[in-house]
Amino acid sequence: MYFLPVSAVNITVESEGILSASAGGFLPGGGAGAGTGSATGSSGGSHGGLGGAGSGAMYAGLAHGSTHTPTAYGSGGGTDGTATVGRGGGVLELTCSGWVEVDGTVKANGEDATEKGTGGGAGGSIYITTPHFAGTLDQMLTRVAYFW
Repeated sequence: MYFLPVSAVNITVESEGILSASAGGFLPGGGAGAGTGSATGSSGGSHGGLGGAGSGAMYAGLAHGSTHTPTAYGSGGGTDGTATVGRGGGVLELTCSGWVEVDGTVKANGEDATEKGTGGGAGGSIYITTPHFAGTLDQMLTRVAYFW
């Protein structure tokens, strides 16, 4: 699992830069909000909200985590027991005493499901503590991945 803590005076993500913990969370079927498995289409993993229902699974795992201190890993998507994809997102924790400037991409996405019977993973967490935030913020993502 990916946990990337960064502590600095200043942090800059340039316009073409990417800071990512995508697919760094729980494996398929793992985590507090793991998706429900089905051979005909599993549900997506849950984290800050419910994962999507799959074609063969009416229910997703439980939503979990904190909106105030987001430091939980994304849960894995549901699996019929054969999944090799559908991991949840990891955790990025940035702590600065100066400023954070994001002109590029910061993400902790869940992994898309590309196999039948697998649900996509839940997005992970991005937690930034800084007195000053700047930049164009091209992308800051923690999304639930697509699922079959």
